[in-house]
Amino acid sequence: MIVRPIITYGAVAWVSKASQTSMGLQLSKLQRLACICASGAMRTCPTAALEVMLELTPLHIVIEQTAKQTLCQMTAQGFGKGKVISSQQMKALSDEMPLALLPRDSITKAVSFTRKFRVTFGSKVEWNDSTLDLLLTNSTIKWYTDSSKTAEGIGAGVAGPRTKLFIPMGSFPSIFQAEVYAISRCVEINLRRNYRNKSIGILSDS
Repeated sequence: MIVRPIITYGAVAWVSKASQTSMGLQLSKLQRLACICASGAMRTCPTAALEVMLELTPLHIVIEQTAKQTLCQMTAQGFGKGKVISSQQMKALSDEMPLALLPRDSITKAVSFTRKFRVTFGSKVEWNDSTLDLLLTNSTIKWYTDSSKTAEGIGAGVAGPRTKLFIPMGSFPSIFQAEVYAISRCVEINLRRNYRNKSIGILSDS
């Protein structure tokens, strides 16, 4: 989880180097070190056997897979002259992966730098009881967000005007991630409603 993303970073630019014998030996040594540490096997144990036991794909294959995945993502923007991926690269990729030629969905990126709202957090000194009461009194729209963790999993909740939202999140996120996600969904709801000249208070039980 830590080493592989570092090793495969920018693989699409140098994947041809990984196929060289000298680089393959260095990658194999690195993989072997991880296998020995994870299994506690003797140093005479073959690297290939350790990889099979631990279900680890050889690093040079992982690098090739990562590079191909990146190229497939690039093809969504088209290929040829003036594009990120050339026609020659596309032909080589399509020979190995015919799926690369299939049409795919694409979403045009839209960036808006205009913020039509102001966010106020306040400092710890300002968040005393009197200031809190004043802020809540001035808030014309109040929202509440929370999260919880049980044996069945983790969930987030959002409650506000005409809205009671319960979001199951499985068992992998942390409580903090669920809290932040609940706040994010609350903000999205308010943005979609397109409020104007309103003071909105989000009370997070975090």
